[in-house]
Amino acid sequence: MSEENTKKVAVLSPKKLPDGRWQVSLGITVENGRRTNPRRQFKTRADALEFCNTEKRRKKAHGEITANADGVKVAQWMKLDARMDAAGVRLSDVERWIQLHARLSDAGAGSLKDVCSRALEDALSVQCRGTVGQCYEAWAKWLKTQKRRGRYRSNARNFCANFIHGDFAYRPVEEDQEADEEIQVEVRINSDGEGDNEEEEKGWKGFGADRQMIEITPTAMKSYLPHHPGYFGVLSAWFGWSTKNGWLPRNPCIGLKPSAPETTGVATFTTKQVETLLRKAAKSEDWAALSYLAISLFGGVRPEEFRKVAKGDQIVALRWEDYASGCISISPDLAKTRRGRIIEAEPVLVKWVNFIGKKMGSLSGAILPANWIKDWRAWRQKHWSGKWPQDVLRHTYGSHHLARSQSLEITSRVMGNSAAVLDRYYWNWQTRTKDASAYWALNPDKVLKD
Repeated sequence: MSEENTKKVAVLSPKKLPDGRWQVSLGITVENGRRTNPRRQFKTRADALEFCNTEKRRKKAHGEITANADGVKVAQWMKLDARMDAAGVRLSDVERWIQLHARLSDAGAGSLKDVCSRALEDALSVQCRGTVGQCYEAWAKWLKTQKRRGRYRSNARNFCANFIHGDFAYRPVEEDQEADEEIQVEVRINSDGEGDNEEEEKGWKGFGADRQMIEITPTAMKSYLPHHPGYFGVLSAWFGWSTKNGWLPRNPCIGLKPSAPETTGVATFTTKQVETLLRKAAKSEDWAALSYLAISLFGGVRPEEFRKVAKGDQIVALRWEDYASGCISISPDLAKTRRGRIIEAEPVLVKWVNFIGKKMGSLSGAILPANWIKDWRAWRQKHWSGKWPQDVLRHTYGSHHLARSQSLEITSRVMGNSAAVLDRYYWNWQTRTKDASAYWALNPDKVLKD
């Protein structure tokens, strides 16, 4: 390629545009009058300069590449640049792929993009030697540095544990686990050993923490995702991060569609089960457990709205001082939606709070202790042998509130959800008005009568 047919373009120098943005040329050459010069635009000059410095360091580390005399477009391999950087592939490797394409073009090798993609995947597969467990731990560590809500981190941990260890995986609470990150994965068989566990035999056995990440293929995900609706987003995010960081050659979820969630209602406790829970909590004299049950079952407060980690690692907790004048005040720092709300206390909740106050002597400070997660898990293992579906207390409250009010608007206002969400996903419409009447009559006198 002669110098008269090729000229350089000003590179990596911010240029201000008429609309106020800043443009940076990546410095690709112009051949035979054909210009291939990708550009990036930024809102501020500082962002543009930061990009220039980063690009200069990258080019110094990897070298540069120009289009060859056959007129191959450099812009085609530029699209692969992010993946190459993540995998540590040098641009000299791409030069070899271009030369390979020139030799194989007559043999029907396909486009340059196809050749580069195949070669890149081969290079990546050689480097993808980590296990599933190692990759998950690296992703979980990275996830802690991101601004994500506690519920997202909790779901990410639970869904990944399900995928790695199986549907019946049980992960104990770590000693240093944050209070807003309760693990919801439970053993889904009766602890008393009754039944033939036919459900367990049919469940997902787990991909395996010791298997290689490269073994997670689109075929494997096709067989897994249809039986686990709602997991698509978290797993796709994990595999996308793994692809960018060299654990996977490609995201196995690409091209797949998330399964539609079931809309037949949610699992709730019956009035008899609720009565049993309240009686056991009262007779065990565990006033924190009784407070949690009463406020959840008759106030609809979310588990993470009792206690969570806010900005700056500050612990924010629901306090007895937030219960005043027959109302529960959920602050924006505690609310899942970041919008505070006031819940009018039901008469049955007022009676339970008065009962707890008489037993404790006074009601002040945080409703739940700092080590609540471990205490609550221990209490449930001791006093409850059945299943415990996720968010079952809040769903039980919502279902019985809806059965009594017969109004999505009224229930959505006290729950902090939209009417559409209530109608489509959450509430068990099989709860009848008769059941609701018995539910809202579960005061201390009725539950604790001999």
